[in-house]
Amino acid sequence: MSDDPTTAEERAERGRALMVDMLGEELVDRIARRNTIAPNWQRWTTEVLFGDMWHDATLPLKTRSMITIAALLPTTRARELENHIRAAIHANGVSVEEVLAVIQHVGFYAGWPSVGEALSIVDRIITEKTSAEV
Repeated sequence: MSDDPTTAEERAERGRALMVDMLGEELVDRIARRNTIAPNWQRWTTEVLFGDMWHDATLPLKTRSMITIAALLPTTRARELENHIRAAIHANGVSVEEVLAVIQHVGFYAGWPSVGEALSIVDRIITEKTSAEV
């Protein structure tokens, strides 16, 4: 088997595995349950978005995470932003300092309210991590 799966099933399997690595089993299962009403959306999520796009070797996962945070920041989609900030820090090698730099840089283009929401999310993630280490 090559590094680039050619069947839809292979792409879906590696997409789900990456989703679990990044987002955790519980969240991935919750997403899949939600998407049962739109099976194509679930297929596109696992097979195309995470099975193809996130696996494209042109950009490393760390860069993709930072781009995703930058893209989500101005949309004020707090839940998605939190999921991707958490994945960036815990799974894709992005430091808290790098996340904060992306947020602050985008803030000058996306606006102050977006940064305020994102900083609250990062603070919550840092607090959770600190509490878990104690």
